[in-house]
Amino acid sequence: MNLTPFYTGVQQRLGFVDAIIILTSPDSFTSRENLANRLYKLVEPKQDLWLKQCRSTTGAITIRTANDMVDFATNLPLELLFPSTFSWRPEARILENLISDQEYDAFKTSVSYNPLELSLPERLFYLYKFLVNDGIAFVHIMSGLRSSEKWTRTEAAVLLQESYEIYGKKLKSLVQSSSDYTKAQEILTLAERMKHGREGIVGTKELRVTPRLEALVDLNIIDKPDEKRDSYVYCRTARSDRFAQEFNDVDEEQASIESDFFERCAHIYGIGVRPIDDANVFRALIENSQYVSAAYGLVGINEVCLLAAIRALTAEPAGIVELPGAREILIENQKKHQNDIKLHVDTKGRIRYFSVSKDFLTKSLSQY
Repeated sequence: MNLTPFYTGVQQRLGFVDAIIILTSPDSFTSRENLANRLYKLVEPKQDLWLKQCRSTTGAITIRTANDMVDFATNLPLELLFPSTFSWRPEARILENLISDQEYDAFKTSVSYNPLELSLPERLFYLYKFLVNDGIAFVHIMSGLRSSEKWTRTEAAVLLQESYEIYGKKLKSLVQSSSDYTKAQEILTLAERMKHGREGIVGTKELRVTPRLEALVDLNIIDKPDEKRDSYVYCRTARSDRFAQEFNDVDEEQASIESDFFERCAHIYGIGVRPIDDANVFRALIENSQYVSAAYGLVGINEVCLLAAIRALTAEPAGIVELPGAREILIENQKKHQNDIKLHVDTKGRIRYFSVSKDFLTKSLSQY
């Protein structure tokens, strides 16, 4: 697992990231300041009402913190926008397809729907991103709090500081160059500074742990006591225990996470599932390819697999599609349909994209 060292301490509601995706697109360019101003104008009239309806009522955006929200959507652990143009990166297309019409209308018009309450598909998307890019922090914090009924962000911050130490030592053990060593040492130095913050003062580690804890509330994995919804006090849920059971190894690699990520999510969120055969997985990949297709009809293999897997687990009835298996099914079926499905490589020569002929796509869609 990895860790994202530098986090904005301002981000608290993931629903505001959805708003940023609504305000941007794959091919329109803007500036950080302009996007932040548009974000603030979009949410400011209604955010207080929305927050009152959330399990956590903190995290209202100001004109200043709107810039931090843009940074959060742009940088790790999400990386949904290009930092030079603030247009979509490939995975932003996935999130855009998971935003419901109700949520879109709530941001754009005055309807009685709270867009800050994430849907299950959105929660699965964000959980995947956090575990891949910041898994050490999320897993170590949740494992360390497994026996606690309630805790404050100050208590969780101690575990976050330990997460930085774990990550720094991991990087140091993998050093192959002077730049690797420098990076590892920077993380360890930061961990040491976090460890010796002033007692009783909200410092670096508290500010860094807050967006992680608030994200876990939005993901419906932890909660806040009813009387503490406006404070940084948190409590366990049944999903907290199941999360700590399913994700408990900070040394787990991304390939291992992806091998059964959706099976583990089904357990965490209490979703009953049915098996899906390879033929239906392939049809789901072809169907979803139209939603993440980029320039020249190219479809990112990783993106379409993730979108298809999220939709499968949140369908009625729900089914499990794991990412490695979906990739293999796509590659194998391409061999049977070489005239209609073409594979494409990235700049490093890796198979990264595919394209589908219009006739084949139309034929596939007609079978649903």
